[in-house]
Amino acid sequence: MENYKELLERAFKAMENAYAPYS
Repeated sequence: MENYKELLERAFKAMENAYAPYS
């Protein structure tokens, strides 16, 4: 899998966006 890094980056960005209002 070559694009697993892109998936991880998207997952981390999604988590950051999800928890942004709480921090």
